[in-house]
Amino acid sequence: MSWTPVTFPMREGLNLADSAILVKAGEAIHCRNYEAVDGGYRRADGYAWFDGSLTPAVVPGSGPIRGVFYLNGLVYAFRNATDGLSCKLYQSGVSSWALVTLNAAIQFNTGTFKIKEGDTITGAISGATALVKRVCTTDGDWSGVPAPMVGALVVSNITGTWQNAENIKVGATVCAKAASLAVVPVLQPDGKYQLLANNFGGAAGTQRIYGCDGKNPAFEFDGTVFAQIPSLMPVNTPKQIEAHSNYLWLAFNGGSLQHSAIGNPLSFVVALGADQLSTGAEITSLNSFKGEVMAIGCDDRVLLLYGATSLTFQLKTLTQSNGALFDTACEVKGGLLYACAEGLQSIGAVQQYGDFASSAMSRKVKKLINSQNVLFSYPARSKGQLRLVMNDKTTLIFTVQSNGSVVAMRHIYPDQLATAGSWRDVLGSELILGGFDNGRVAILDSGTSFAGAAIQSVIRLAYVLGKRGRRMRAHRLELEMQASAPLNFHTRVEFDYGAAVSADHEMNSHGGGGGTYDTAQYDQSRYSAGLYPTASIPMRGIGENLNLFIVHESAVDEAFTLSAATFYLSEKGPVR
Repeated sequence: MSWTPVTFPMREGLNLADSAILVKAGEAIHCRNYEAVDGGYRRADGYAWFDGSLTPAVVPGSGPIRGVFYLNGLVYAFRNATDGLSCKLYQSGVSSWALVTLNAAIQFNTGTFKIKEGDTITGAISGATALVKRVCTTDGDWSGVPAPMVGALVVSNITGTWQNAENIKVGATVCAKAASLAVVPVLQPDGKYQLLANNFGGAAGTQRIYGCDGKNPAFEFDGTVFAQIPSLMPVNTPKQIEAHSNYLWLAFNGGSLQHSAIGNPLSFVVALGADQLSTGAEITSLNSFKGEVMAIGCDDRVLLLYGATSLTFQLKTLTQSNGALFDTACEVKGGLLYACAEGLQSIGAVQQYGDFASSAMSRKVKKLINSQNVLFSYPARSKGQLRLVMNDKTTLIFTVQSNGSVVAMRHIYPDQLATAGSWRDVLGSELILGGFDNGRVAILDSGTSFAGAAIQSVIRLAYVLGKRGRRMRAHRLELEMQASAPLNFHTRVEFDYGAAVSADHEMNSHGGGGGTYDTAQYDQSRYSAGLYPTASIPMRGIGENLNLFIVHESAVDEAFTLSAATFYLSEKGPVR
């Protein structure tokens, strides 16, 4: 009897919502450490511990990494101190992590003569001096009309001991009065840092990091100067931060949304253009979107901020049917994705109306998403992915494919991610950094192992029906894949929704994808492998339907992509 091939591409991702008969051939009903790509299902990349040295160590301190960022070729990490009473900032280096010394600040009032960055200031009574590195302002005007300027001077190169209430002079000119000693800030512990890079200066080389954590004032950092940013709030502990329309935006408890003066993230003086808006709900995310609007996620709604200046800003409600879970919104491939109680939502442009709309994207994996297990999300921009991190070491990988569809798969790391973000390295390439609950920092999507441990990838595909009501004998399985080297798999085929199981088989691919003719040296590729290598094994089993279970485990194999599978079947007779 002749064999009938039944071929199906691997696509559309994980489906945990539909019944067995409705799940499409090629969808997955279980997966571990795969992600969707346009060509099929790709095994996850690894991650590697990092601190700048050859033998990476944990960041000093206690508890999880609180935040991690990249600036000017160096990696920085926040972690609670060993006693848990404060938080520290560390910098990577050739000899492991080094503590970053924060700048002292002198609060001032009655400012009537402008103090500038680079000025040397002197205390009129103490004779103490300092070099002004940043000028932060919150109220008034340097002219003294209608009121004198109030703010803080971030300083370095301090000599002597500054006194509270003494006049501050530049040269012989009294400019303001000190309202504090020169105090180095102590960062409060247990924050969850939101971090971004932005260039308010406009000139090359003036990009700086801006961040907040819900426990401390927001800050600006250029790799040398750490300046805490004042605000209009009596309790200055913003929990979300964004740069939009050349303003710095801060979100506070109670639904308060504030922005700086235009082009000056260190000034929250209303007379200079700073302002405050009320959203009517707790803010959970801020995202500058398409350079046109800022999406404001709240716990029970999503708002869009239109306009380009403080004179034209206008809040509009996108939806009140759901709100965004805290720290889950990311822009990916021109759309804004966020998690809510109903699953994953997408904000995309509605071209015919010149506006935006919200739509659900995660029906097939909705059962995995709830407010109790979601920690945060981060983008993998080069892959078109939003990654939703759970509290059980699982990360749901939502890939926006070339046709606009969103396909979900799953990674499971041996270590729990506590924070992660996407950055650009000095060459402009994407660099994804992760901070873990064990106090380590890693470069994600790097290497072939999970920090030296083997990557186990598992996928169980949907049941394939030969002919309804007819029993089929399985003879052979062929897998089509894209791989750079020979691979070994273990496979198992289940029949009749698991009532019968074939023996486990070890499957060996025929080799790496052959080099395209005239572009690869023959001794570096296998001519006989073809562009799409295949792996093939004989099979024995009978059933009305069957599915495929594939297991691969290695710490050295490069990532590969499973593209399609073909079962060779023959008809055995009716189901009795």
